[in-house]
Amino acid sequence: MRKNTPYPQILEFLTDLVDKKASGTLFVHSDSNHVITIALDSGRIHALYYGAKRGRKAIPLISTISGGSFRLEKSSLVETFHDLPSTPELLNLLRNPHAEKKPKPAASSTEGINNKAIGEDKKDILCQELKSLLVQRMGPIAEIVFDDAVDEIGDFCATPQLTEDLINKLSEEIDNSAEEAQFRDEAYVTLSKILNS
Repeated sequence: MRKNTPYPQILEFLTDLVDKKASGTLFVHSDSNHVITIALDSGRIHALYYGAKRGRKAIPLISTISGGSFRLEKSSLVETFHDLPSTPELLNLLRNPHAEKKPKPAASSTEGINNKAIGEDKKDILCQELKSLLVQRMGPIAEIVFDDAVDEIGDFCATPQLTEDLINKLSEEIDNSAEEAQFRDEAYVTLSKILNS
């Protein structure tokens, strides 16, 4: 166990593991008393935990630590595969947490979205479609989650950015990272169809 190591040096160690195509699980006990778990398979980071947060949600939290102690277990103790950016992109985000923008959907799902606002006539259709996608992943509580998100965002049809903010806000409420990404993709496909109908 290496103790009291500054965060940049921990990142250097992690980058070295990636470069050497190492496999195993890196455990970091931060100076703020949080446990961080990073699972690697042949140099690819496939799972990430910051306490109970996992996957993409753990990234900005990890980058807030100033250092800590760490150890590498050669066996992969984490068999889970999280929805994560590519390993080089992930390392970049851990180095520069402010470089992360809101996740962008695939280009094919956003054609024609960036410069169009939703007309009032299509607002109800979009609401129903997004609620339906949310219910599939959250069950009956989706109605309340949707209403709370709309209250927070405001008139999400006023600008394309507000519509995107709503979709991202809703996706963040889904605990399963794979389902979160799937919801976001389907929501943008739905939005594209509504805009182009």
